[in-house]
Amino acid sequence: MDDLQMSMRMGVVFNLEALELFVMKKVFAVETWLKQQNQTKPRLKTAYMARMGFGVGDELFDLIEKYPVHPS
Repeated sequence: MDDLQMSMRMGVVFNLEALELFVMKKVFAVETWLKQQNQTKPRLKTAYMARMGFGVGDELFDLIEKYPVHPS
C-alpha cells in the first residue's frame, strides 16, 4: 500500500496503517533520545507528545541543537 494518496475531493489522504507505523517509529526514537538526555519521565513525555498529534514546538528543536545525536 502507498503511504499517501491524492484525492480531488479530500486532497492528501494518508494510509492509516503506514501513519501508525511512522508514529510508532518516532515514539521509540524520541523515548530513547529523552532517556539518553537524562530527561525526567521520558515515557510520560513521549506518550503525551504522541497523544497530542505529534506537535513539535521550538523547545524540541532547541534541545536537538543543544544535544545532537550522532548515528553510531
